[in-house]
This record gives sequence, structure tokens and C-alpha cells, in this order.
Amino acid sequence: MNIGKGVLNGLLVLVLMGCLIFSKANAQNMTIWKGQWFNITGTDKGYTFENSMFISENEKASAYLKITDWDSVNKVLKGKGYLKKERTWGEQNWDHHYITGTDLDFLCFFDVEMEGGLRGYTARITGKIKGDGALSSATIKSLGGYYWETGEFERAGAFTVTGKWIPESKLPPDIPK
Repeated sequence: MNIGKGVLNGLLVLVLMGCLIFSKANAQNMTIWKGQWFNITGTDKGYTFENSMFISENEKASAYLKITDWDSVNKVLKGKGYLKKERTWGEQNWDHHYITGTDLDFLCFFDVEMEGGLRGYTARITGKIKGDGALSSATIKSLGGYYWETGEFERAGAFTVTGKWIPESKLPPDIPK
């Protein structure tokens, strides 16, 4: 009877240790991204419905993304997006929800209400660090995305994003920091 309890206790300890090792292996330390900036290019390829017909469109826009925090509970890289319109920088929350990967190579999704509609994508974010532990390069590349807008004209289509990490010193001087 004591041998059986000892075996069961031993198995229980092994299971708990396995769970602990597994949870530590998948724990993320995404704080390296806090305060990092990306120069983003977004491309819309889709259609506008105007005068009872569809019109093909292809538009590009540049923006900046600053990662402001890591929410470890909800696994969200909090961010602020900056898009310039008529000489003024607009600011909006651009959060990226972690899906899977490591702290320097992971998949995420983004969705936001913008310009009277919705935009969203899934993306892969990769980064490299220097010997001192600081980020030295990083990219964002969408894997697939969409946009849908209402207003004067209805429009919808594919939304792609590419982004490159930049040091704060390379930002436009008038962008809010």
C-alpha cells in the first residue's frame, strides 16, 4: 500500500514538473519590443462602388507604429499608430495580439476601426538582437488582410502591410513621441 502511494506521488511530481517545464518553455518575454518604432507601408487593393459600377483601386500609405507596452495577461503588444493627414499626425491604438512563436519571431493579428470601416491582418514579426541585448533590426510582414469602408463611397479589398524597425532618431521631427 505504501509502495503504491509512493509510485502515485512520484508520478504526480513528474507530471507537475513536466507542466512547469512546458509552461516555462512557452513563456514570452516581449518587453524587448517596448518603445520600438516601425516605419509601416500599407497597401489597399480592392474596389470602390461608384455610379453603379465597381472601380479597381490600388492605394499606398505610410505610417509609424510605436510599441508602447506588453500585456502579458492578454498577450497583446500595445501600440500607437501615427498616420499623417493634411500636415497633422493622427494617433490611434494599434494593438497586435500574439498568436504563437518566440519573443523574436512570432505570429500576431491586428484589427481596428479606421476611416469609417474596419482593417485587419495577420502578420509575422521578426527581430534580431545585438550582443548587448538591444534590438538591432526587425520587420513586420502581413500574411493576409482586409479593409472595408463606408462613407461617400463603399470600398473593400485586400490590405497588406510591411514594416521595418527604425531607431527613434530617424522619426520625422514633428511626430508625437
